[in-house]
Amino acid sequence: VYALYEEGSHLFFDARPAGEFEAEHIPGAYMLPSDEFDLYINDYLGLLYPEQPILVYCSGEACDESIMLSESLIGMGFTNIVLFESGMKAWTDAGHPVEEGL
Repeated sequence: VYALYEEGSHLFFDARPAGEFEAEHIPGAYMLPSDEFDLYINDYLGLLYPEQPILVYCSGEACDESIMLSESLIGMGFTNIVLFESGMKAWTDAGHPVEEGL
C-alpha cells in the first residue's frame, strides 16, 4: 500500500467518521465516511472517472466501513478499487506519515 501512496497512482479515501479522519489520516487522503456517502460523494465526482484507481481504508480489520464504501463506489460504476483491509492501524504501526485536520 505504501508503494501505491508513494507513486501517487491512487486516490485514497478514508471511510471512517469525520472525527477519526480529523484526528489522523493518511496524508492526502480524502474524507468519505461510508455512513455519509451521499452527503460527501458529490464533492469528489470531478476527480473521478470509472476506471480511476481508488484505495479505500478505515481503522483496520475489525471495521467494515471500507467494505461499505467500496460497495457504494462499485454501485456508482467505479471499477478499480483497492481495499486496504489493515487500514490506519497497520499504516501507523509501520511508522508511515499521518496528518491531522480536515
